[in-house]
Amino acid sequence: MRKIILLMHVSLDGFVTGPNGEMDWIIYTEEEQNYVTDLLNTGCWGRKTSL
Repeated sequence: MRKIILLMHVSLDGFVTGPNGEMDWIIYTEEEQNYVTDLLNTGCWGRKTSL
């Protein structure tokens, strides 16, 4: 079975964006940015098919 990894920023009250679609409330530390970069670089994008 494959793993599904979801990375999503959600506020404590359940919102993803502000009233006008802004996402300026998301604040990254360098450690968080490195984690996300590593996660994206090791992830499998798309579907693999075997021939």
